[in-house]
Amino acid sequence: MKTKNNINLKQAQAGQILALDVIDLNGNCLMSEGVVLSDKTISSLLQRGIDAVVVWGLQINENEIALQQSAIKERLAQRFRQVQNNPEMCQLHDILLRWRLQVDEAETDDS
Repeated sequence: MKTKNNINLKQAQAGQILALDVIDLNGNCLMSEGVVLSDKTISSLLQRGIDAVVVWGLQINENEIALQQSAIKERLAQRFRQVQNNPEMCQLHDILLRWRLQVDEAETDDS
């Protein structure tokens, strides 16, 4: 499974592949999804005021995803440990957990 990583353009490296089109403030497509970045293209985007790009990241296996989701659950449980008897806070916990797991799935989505 590929991951889409939103990175600061100054951290981009030649050889990385764009996962999304690069669009300027006027709505113009400066580079298309799938373009392999080079030092020259990175420099050009910086000159045009682009701060961040979305590139394809490393593949993550199912075990890594399960570990990430487990860590998310543990962190939320720790943060809400003092309010377990409060129904509103339990509801907030559940909403945050569902949202965070959805965000985690979207980050590892290969489409």
